[in-house]
Amino acid sequence: MIRQKIPHNNVYAENIFKGNVNLENDILWVKPDVPFFLTREILNFLNTEVKVIYWDGEDLARPKFGNKLDKNSYNKRLINKNDLIHTQKYKYSNKRCDYYQITNIDHIVPKHYNYEIKIRNEPYTHALIGYNSFEKISEQIMNNFNAKSSRQTILKFHRKTDSNLKIRKKRS
Repeated sequence: MIRQKIPHNNVYAENIFKGNVNLENDILWVKPDVPFFLTREILNFLNTEVKVIYWDGEDLARPKFGNKLDKNSYNKRLINKNDLIHTQKYKYSNKRCDYYQITNIDHIVPKHYNYEIKIRNEPYTHALIGYNSFEKISEQIMNNFNAKSSRQTILKFHRKTDSNLKIRKKRS
């Protein structure tokens, strides 16, 4: 029996972050594909005050028309009520119209919400494992994610997640 070598590739951090995360002049440029917990770990590693900007890239074009969009300004977002990030705002303007587009991070934190989706699903995960009071779950979220949420907020997360899962089960 002939033994074959299985090809494998070494995964380096620079290959993962190349093009997705850049640090320039105390600004951390992050693509929306990078999960927020990795951004948080990078900030902990840097251990300095850095402005975090989620952006879509340099060569961004207007949908349908293909006109190039220019960077315009930033929108501030407070994630988990304690992590300030910025989302890049793009603009295209001519004599007839003005068009704006903002980097979409709804898969990390939905619009009009304070907490990231991973934290919002945490109470339901704890309920599947066993019983924990909402205060204990809040303490565990504080230890794991450095996000202080009240007992009432945890209760709301649990009810919303539980009702969403019941709806999905009925449809199946």
